[in-house]
Amino acid sequence: MVFNEPGIKVVDLQKRLNVSRRTITSDLKRLDNLIVYMGSKKEGGYKPSKKLLQTIDHNSAQ
Repeated sequence: MVFNEPGIKVVDLQKRLNVSRRTITSDLKRLDNLIVYMGSKKEGGYKPSKKLLQTIDHNSAQ
């Protein structure tokens, strides 16, 4: 979801996946090297990291 919808918020992930906020934040911590939080606490959201995008571009080029 983060890849297809850059800027997605925790509350939106909660609703779509039907899990608690705690579950979402725990899962996001595990994906820390693949996603980044951009923006303010109120208006920001998660998006794929540059590292993830570079890996995808590299693998698709092969």
